[in-house]
This record gives sequence, C-alpha cells and structure tokens, in this order.
Amino acid sequence: MCRYCSFSDFYEYNRGYSDKYMDFDTAKKAIDYFISLLNEGKKYNPIRKPALGFYGGEPLLNFGLIKKCIEYIESIYNDYEIIYTITTNGSMLDKKRANWLMEHDFIIFVSLDGPEDEHDRLRIYENGKGSFRDVIKNVTRIIRKGYKEIYCMPVFDWKSDLFKREDSSIEMTSLL
Repeated sequence: MCRYCSFSDFYEYNRGYSDKYMDFDTAKKAIDYFISLLNEGKKYNPIRKPALGFYGGEPLLNFGLIKKCIEYIESIYNDYEIIYTITTNGSMLDKKRANWLMEHDFIIFVSLDGPEDEHDRLRIYENGKGSFRDVIKNVTRIIRKGYKEIYCMPVFDWKSDLFKREDSSIEMTSLL
C-alpha cells in the first residue's frame, strides 16, 4: 500500500481502495478498441510503436489477467509490435512473475522512493511493515540477470528529504 496513492483514503475527495478487479471481458474490449485506434493512428504517425501499460493500485495483484491479456494480444494481434509496460511497487515482483515479464519484454517501472527510511515512510504493507527490503531483493534479482528494461520511479511528497535521497544513491547502488 502506498499512502500517497490517490486511492489510499488519504485524500478527502477521492475514492478509496476497492477490492474489485478488472475481468477479462472488460480488458478484451479495451484491447480491441486500442488496436482499432492503431490503424487510424498509422495515417498520422506511421512509425509510432504502440504501448500498452499495466498500472493502478498494484497490477501484480491481478497477474492472471495480465497474462491472459498478453496471450490474447499475441494470439490475435501478433502482427503488431506492441511495447508492454508495467508500473509496480515491486513487492510482488517475485522470481516467477519477474521471469514471465522479462520473457515478454516488459518495460518494468518500479516505485522506489529512496533509502529505506524514506521509502518505508509511505510504502508499507497492511501490517505497517515497510516494503523496501523486499523491493530491493526483487529488483536485484532482475538486474543480476542482466535485464536492462527496469527503471526506478521515485515519488516525492512534501515531507521527502531530497538531500537524503541524493546522498543515498551510492549507498543504494551497493545494495544491488
């Protein structure tokens, strides 16, 4: 859980987390519509590569749907070169999921907000435990495999200590 997420119940006028998951019928309709727009878009930009991203809440909570979507695209729309992306907090990026994402050439964006105390200030599990060590372990495994399409996406809030984050970049690199 990320305390600053717009769905975190932290903001007075936004909706909170939901236990609802997108189903495949809804995803399939979105994919079909997306592909239909690609054909129209080729008229305006014939060299553009389409990208399909999975994000919002924690997409790996619905990993089965992600797999089903990619299988559908690869079986029906295999003549398109679609770039796949995922934005994840990294806590569920275990070996099995990471390997599957790498096999399908996903660009992986991981939310990592600086050194452990900065990251864990806002990125916690339901039990209040910070997620930093789990995220580092998961990211390290991917980097050690030589996978290049993994990136850090830090988020800052008004309490973030940007100097601490800068000073810790060398320290964090040594963890990898």
